[in-house]
Amino acid sequence: KQNLNYNIRRLYVTEVNNAYLRAAEYVTRTTDFVEKVHIFRSPNGDPDCEICNELAGPVGGEGVIIDKNIAELPLYHPHCLCDYVDVLPSADDFVDYLRGG
Repeated sequence: KQNLNYNIRRLYVTEVNNAYLRAAEYVTRTTDFVEKVHIFRSPNGDPDCEICNELAGPVGGEGVIIDKNIAELPLYHPHCLCDYVDVLPSADDFVDYLRGG
């Protein structure tokens, strides 16, 4: 029974996180001035996780910056603590964007 509870919780957490990531991906893709995303590792993650090391680099590293227009932004494995944020343009570039430049 304990193993079943753990697996149910793991599935729930994973699916909620994936729904969050897909919603965030939609916002990223529909925001014109965002061109890249920064994938980063949680300092609390497993430093030996091969999936996380491939997606975001080592714990304590600078992470990985990718183009937002790749086929699909990554989903993570169960209990993954990695995340990504949009890379915003500089203030001057953003003002130019707002002015239609």
